[in-house]
Amino acid sequence: SPSGGATISKVVVDRATAGTTNATLLHVASSSGYYRSTDGGATWMQALPGIVSDLVADPTTDGSVLYAAVGSAFANSANGVYRSADRGQTWTRLT
Repeated sequence: SPSGGATISKVVVDRATAGTTNATLLHVASSSGYYRSTDGGATWMQALPGIVSDLVADPTTDGSVLYAAVGSAFANSANGVYRSADRGQTWTRLT
């Protein structure tokens, strides 16, 4: 489980891989970061730290573009909206 005691706020299933028996790509927004699983949830990797309160896949793409809202109540400099163009592997903060 990616939560490790964290609160999960959103789960997004990759449309292109949904339904495959062992390669479904899952995305999770949680209070301890963004996590992704490339094996249907058997293992998880954190790709974006921080409090990720929301996560959406751009509906005009094949699911490769994601947006994540990162923020805390303490005005952290990492707060903001992040974009990934590679199914959550890497993230860039939008300005």
